[in-house]
Amino acid sequence: MRTLKAVSLASVLVLLLCASALGAPRVSVVTLRRTLGDLRISVQYPRVETGGDPKVLLRMNRAFKEEAVRVLRQMEALAREAGDRGDPKLYRCERRVRVTFRRGNLFSFTAEQFVSLPNMAHPDSGLVGRTYDASTGEAVTLDRLFLPQWKQLVQDRVGRMAMDRIGSGKLEINQDQDIPSAEEYKDSFYLSRDRLVIYWERYRFTPGYVGVVTFEIPLRELRHLAREAAVRFH
Repeated sequence: MRTLKAVSLASVLVLLLCASALGAPRVSVVTLRRTLGDLRISVQYPRVETGGDPKVLLRMNRAFKEEAVRVLRQMEALAREAGDRGDPKLYRCERRVRVTFRRGNLFSFTAEQFVSLPNMAHPDSGLVGRTYDASTGEAVTLDRLFLPQWKQLVQDRVGRMAMDRIGSGKLEINQDQDIPSAEEYKDSFYLSRDRLVIYWERYRFTPGYVGVVTFEIPLRELRHLAREAAVRFH
């Protein structure tokens, strides 16, 4: 029985890696646009077309759109405050969404935001990654996807990559900052094809000029920790 259970748990990530996207949630990207003078503002958000109960999808899509409208209004307010100084072609206000993963009931996307305006000393940018279960409408955490041992494995992999980059001069962390633990960035992730992508937000652990830092871990390294109840395939 133990052997069968172990095989079952391990097979979940094998399916995650190898299953086709057939039957997976279909997710499109919607763009909201505003124009202030010659400045164009655009904000994208995901819209889940299939993959769950229509009521669940409606609730998710409404939340995604409401968030996008809030972001659009914030960008409009920033642009109005900046005024019409300078060439508008040199400035941008946008959020781009990219769907990075669709398997089983799961989908992941990233939202990259970039704001550059005349009254700003330097552009502001950032990235957010999210993963959802289209059948329930719930955000998916790493604790739901994997057994608790994921933290040590991910922490070891990320720590090793970070130290290698620091040693080669490709990465710098904040003064008096140790390499963060997995607990500190456990919500900063998304799935991308056959990889788990961990990211450090700008300024959080590194100086602002470093930008967003990403670390990719092959999902095959985590397949023995998969929670069968969290990753469903039919």
